[in-house]
Amino acid sequence: MSKTLATYYRIPRSHYVSRLLDIIQREKADIWIPCSSRASVLEDAMAKQAIESRTACKCIHLDTELVNQFSDTEFFTQYLVEKELPVVENYQVQSRDSIHKILHRSPSKVYHMRRPDLAVSDNKVVTLPKRTLSMTYTEVSEIQISKDRPWVLQQQARLGEFFAELLLVSGQVKAIKIRPADNQPWGHSRLDEGLALAIHRLMDRFAFKGGHRMTGHLCLRLMVDEEFDANNVRYVTHIAGCTQGTTAVRHLLEEPSPSLIDGYLAVLSSQPDDTSADLDRKRMQARASISAVSRSKFTFYKTLKQCDVRRVLPSLYPVAQQLDHLVSQGSDLLLFWKDPRFSVLDPLPWWWNAHIYQPLKGLEVVLSRRDVKRL
Repeated sequence: MSKTLATYYRIPRSHYVSRLLDIIQREKADIWIPCSSRASVLEDAMAKQAIESRTACKCIHLDTELVNQFSDTEFFTQYLVEKELPVVENYQVQSRDSIHKILHRSPSKVYHMRRPDLAVSDNKVVTLPKRTLSMTYTEVSEIQISKDRPWVLQQQARLGEFFAELLLVSGQVKAIKIRPADNQPWGHSRLDEGLALAIHRLMDRFAFKGGHRMTGHLCLRLMVDEEFDANNVRYVTHIAGCTQGTTAVRHLLEEPSPSLIDGYLAVLSSQPDDTSADLDRKRMQARASISAVSRSKFTFYKTLKQCDVRRVLPSLYPVAQQLDHLVSQGSDLLLFWKDPRFSVLDPLPWWWNAHIYQPLKGLEVVLSRRDVKRL
């Protein structure tokens, strides 16, 4: 039904790689960008290996070795340490002495300490160090810790967590979007541009350290801290985790920039781009990479809660929430041209998805839940 898709192929899961090879050879495809949520990143990596070894087609995906390494938290941390990249510190401590050694080694850092097993009743979180050295020693002395009762000491960040969604091609950052992990307003000040520039530089280092094999979509979780010197304050960014595949870079793909398209096409070039760039160019790239979080929009629920200072109308809160839900659903149906998956020139797939596919999927979920309850 689509006006923009020339051909549509259905690929069974059991013949994923072989059918992909047939389609690429039949269509003489130059670039393959895996974007299916049903195939795992490992399956796409295996397909990449087969495609690039048997055809001239280039694939926007990591190889199997990097996929396995980045999928495991411990292996990914080891990779960062080997490449001399900043990683969030995470220790399992078994004595008070080991806690003090870590704190003394990094006096400017903040840590949260908790029990490794979240299911235990003792789930309190201790922030270290305290305001004074004596308060820190007092707090640590009251903790019940031993080899049988270890604790986890994890580095925290004063400015919070951020995500960097990346398109990497041959060890270079071709497109990037930066956003905070929460929904707090961000991206509206010059300070945010400075932070984006610091993150951009770290992502360039990360891509460069990976070398030519670093091609694919990645979303890196970052923790941003501040270091205070005598005359200035600077941002310190640590890498805390990694998610792979196109499903992890939704914000990067929603509003594709020219750099994204050029980045995909760069995989066909045998000549690497000049990675050196002046400060002004870097600042422009950092400004473009900010995925600004807008200030909170109007909602009936929040407005009612703010006006009802004495809490005399709590029965209307669910009604206001329902109104917000209806307004949101109505705007999604009416303003379909803002959906990044569909074009205003191609409305029929949107109509089918909104009025046929999604309602049937919802009905399927409801019926499956009823069957589970009967069992």
